[in-house]
Amino acid sequence: MRTLIGIVAASVVLAASALHSQDDSAAVEQRMYALNESALAHVKNRAYAVAVRVYEEAIRMRPDSGDLARSRPRRWVQNNLAWLLATAPDSTVRDGARALLLAEQLVAWRRDDPAYLDTFAAAYAELGRFEDAVRTQKRAVGGLGRGSLRDEYRRHLKSYENKKPWREP
Repeated sequence: MRTLIGIVAASVVLAASALHSQDDSAAVEQRMYALNESALAHVKNRAYAVAVRVYEEAIRMRPDSGDLARSRPRRWVQNNLAWLLATAPDSTVRDGARALLLAEQLVAWRRDDPAYLDTFAAAYAELGRFEDAVRTQKRAVGGLGRGSLRDEYRRHLKSYENKKPWREP
């Protein structure tokens, strides 16, 4: 009888622990979304260095690159950080090598995602690798239907064809 009670008690503790873990995970995901939105607001206000720090804080919440497969906010944050590092108008914020590494991880996870390819191309262009940027951006454009996003991606492509990295206004 004691053994059965012990097993049941242990099961209750494990179930409560799993539930608590799920709650913690959901809270982490929500915090990452909030940090992503905060960083985007800093970008809008041209506080690029602050935005980088906020994105980095969010990534520290899910630091394993394997989290890309499990965490949508991690993917969003990582893509937005890579984009900023590749395209910021402030040269003190740009870091093409880091942008390329972050974008490369995203593309390795999902090879044909136009948003990840767009960021990957921007990182190539920031590093002066315009042939790679053009090839990658053509894949990004090809993955889109009609619309304003396709037009925007074509503007990025034109910039890379002219051997100019993309800069956000």
